[in-house]
Amino acid sequence: SDSLICTPAKLVYTLHKNLGNNAFSLIDGAFTLIICSQHDGLKIISDPLGLNPVNVVWGETIWVSSELKMIGLAEENIFDFVEPQEVTRN
Repeated sequence: SDSLICTPAKLVYTLHKNLGNNAFSLIDGAFTLIICSQHDGLKIISDPLGLNPVNVVWGETIWVSSELKMIGLAEENIFDFVEPQEVTRN
């Protein structure tokens, strides 16, 4: 088996493929697994503590990123922010 020499991403994917969601109980540490397939659609799975943030944003396209700032730079006006005084007004 190439599980001794494969990348961590491939190891997590192989565990999930063979063991299903039970594979995640074997993983110690931060991880995020993103799988996109014709059959299952988009799956985004992160460690239970959420150490690797994952943001999904629907705009002109669907964005999956660990940084909202990068999505805002890539697609102009995707976020509808309110003025700070609107949030802090009593």
